[in-house]
Amino acid sequence: MKIARNFVLFLVLGLLGYPQVSGAQISDAPGVTVPSTISPTTLPTGVTLRSGISYDSSSPSDLLDAYLPKPSEVPAPAVVLIHGGGWVSGSRTDLSSEAARFAAAGFAAFTIDYRLEDPGDCLKQGPEGSDLLVCPAANPIPWVDPIEDAQTAVMYVIDNASDFNINPKRVGVLGASAGGWIAGMLATIGLASNANAQAETISPAPSTARLQVAVTWSGIFDLTTLQPTKVGQLPSGCAGDANCIDKFAPTGFDDLTGCTLQQCPQDFSEASPVTHVTNKNTPLYMFNSAQELVPVAQPQEMAAALSKVGVANNVVILPGEQHAQEYFDQAWDQTLAYFTQYLGNPLESPPTTSSPTTSPSQSNTTKTTIPWLPIGAGVLGAFALVGIMLIVARSRRSKNPHRQHKD
Repeated sequence: MKIARNFVLFLVLGLLGYPQVSGAQISDAPGVTVPSTISPTTLPTGVTLRSGISYDSSSPSDLLDAYLPKPSEVPAPAVVLIHGGGWVSGSRTDLSSEAARFAAAGFAAFTIDYRLEDPGDCLKQGPEGSDLLVCPAANPIPWVDPIEDAQTAVMYVIDNASDFNINPKRVGVLGASAGGWIAGMLATIGLASNANAQAETISPAPSTARLQVAVTWSGIFDLTTLQPTKVGQLPSGCAGDANCIDKFAPTGFDDLTGCTLQQCPQDFSEASPVTHVTNKNTPLYMFNSAQELVPVAQPQEMAAALSKVGVANNVVILPGEQHAQEYFDQAWDQTLAYFTQYLGNPLESPPTTSSPTTSPSQSNTTKTTIPWLPIGAGVLGAFALVGIMLIVARSRRSKNPHRQHKD
């Protein structure tokens, strides 16, 4: 529905968790939630689902679902999908159909839950007959929590690569909306971090594992430009975007950080992926609509920062007002192409990224094939040549008896 037809949709869309399911589609803005029943995804032929796997023993509610492709002798590449929902709603089932689509293409796909804010008591608002529920964040959580949950989930997948039959060196992430924000943080700070929930700070930490690629649908990369510096003032990052998220959920980022931009600008900066850009970041590919809730300035600013330090990136601007999974049909082919580029074709051997020179570790496992047929042919040819030479020599001696006597 367009804004001219239904103003409510843009209140609802927010930083959504927008599942592709049969029937009505559901979405949520920061501080807004819509109750719904998720329809189960019909799995493609050959795809198996392992549901409700605990990826963090210290937090039983942190679960993931594994959508595994048809068994193969070659370990599959893996994609971890991170749902949206404005940090207050959504679940791992929101991206179930996308995960099933990845598995059908030969990728192992994992959808994850992560910690959300408690939306508190909801008050019915909006036009008569609508399902809009406006909910304040009653119990905000440290904004580092969902990031750490996502890191833990990805590391769980990598650490259990043999169980899932995946290649731990061929792993990427896809994040939608608020999940795109998380994916952007993983692409910049990595899979391990030094986080201080009390001080609301986070920074990179050494890790042997890393992502090969990250893709975002309507991700947010700079919170500081989406909050007004003065009351009643349009945020600088919303300029030119008639549907900018701040117009419909002005306190969404305040709930995430626990304060306003004026009160704690450092927190807004720390919670922005663009702050953590370095030349060691993961390649990042960003999709956005031209006139949607997330202004195009967000991915463009991130792309400029990544390009400045030499990290591969691209921004795909789609026409219209669609947000995240809404533009699935337009974004799917190119999204799949990005993962195939960096993780390899699941139906073929892994991509070769190293030099042709064989490393010592490869030498220990490389089998040497001896060309027995050419060698055998050469030996037989040598024997034949010697035989011919002996016959010729005897013939010459029999024709020259004087020479034989002299000798």
